[in-house]
Amino acid sequence: MLILGNDDIRRILPISECLEVVESAWHSVGQGKGLSTPRINLAVAANENKEYVLKRWDGVLTSRGITGARLTSSVLAIHRSDQHAVGQPVTDAGRFTGLILLFSTTTGEPIALLHDAYLARIAVSASAALAVKWLARSSADTLAMLGAGRQARDQVPLIASVRALREVRIFHPVPEIRERFALELQAQLGLAAHPVAAPRQAVEGAAVVSTASSSPFPVFEAEWLAEDCHVSLSRPSEAPANLFVHADLLVTSGQEHPITIATLGAGDLWTQRPTSPPGVDAGHVVSLDQVIAGRVCGRTDEQHLSVYGAITGHLPGVLFIALAAEALARADRAYIAHKVPNEWLLQEEVS
Repeated sequence: MLILGNDDIRRILPISECLEVVESAWHSVGQGKGLSTPRINLAVAANENKEYVLKRWDGVLTSRGITGARLTSSVLAIHRSDQHAVGQPVTDAGRFTGLILLFSTTTGEPIALLHDAYLARIAVSASAALAVKWLARSSADTLAMLGAGRQARDQVPLIASVRALREVRIFHPVPEIRERFALELQAQLGLAAHPVAAPRQAVEGAAVVSTASSSPFPVFEAEWLAEDCHVSLSRPSEAPANLFVHADLLVTSGQEHPITIATLGAGDLWTQRPTSPPGVDAGHVVSLDQVIAGRVCGRTDEQHLSVYGAITGHLPGVLFIALAAEALARADRAYIAHKVPNEWLLQEEVS
């Protein structure tokens, strides 16, 4: 079995080469060849302000003969208000547990263990960029990016690879952060990137609006949007409720919400969240895999307003498995992975 850390994975699988891998995985989902279970959250109350959570995503990619599970094990500091609960991972050692374990569907044996942080970010960012590719109008050339963290830094170059961007407007509440991000984009991608002092300045007139703030509250108003805009959300809470009612096309990142199993006093971080935004009719929502696989149409009118996000479900776990499988294949060719003998992991008795 091979073991790969985040730094190794970044070196052999740069973000610029991930879009095709993720698009192929979405296509497999749409064809029924990529399968996933809903994410499972197992939550246990630790004390008044903390809880332990084990999260698991399972998936199988039949085209590669690989199945696997993504696992995160963490202690969260929970901050509660009247309407929201927000969890922040905490650790005494400055390290976090997130793993992807791959198995062969031919032998059933474990074949790789990988860190999950980089691949998880890529799955989210590449999916948002693919939503732009398949849903934004073909002439879209102005991007409003609400956020300037790691997700935003991953998304912009990927979106720039699927649309010829003329301008990127960046909003972050901290001036130094948005200004530094704009300079990075100018230097690295040659984009005309402009930091702006308010989200409205970024959003008005933009052909694509992408959020990467993880805010539990709306970060823009629907009235600011151009009528032919495409919006990609990192989470539905970043958008005003009336956006989902007035949009011409709603595309979800998944069709199943997480299953939460919790002890008393734990788990409300997920159980209190609505399964879909208010006013959304699930029957009028299509999934990104259906669009990419050609089972349903995406944008059919250049004047339509389209929205992508976790509207009726979250990303399928098979995306993480597909990226991990690609990293494994490249690591095998580059001879860079650490190896553990399978004999250490296999047993002579049937479970």
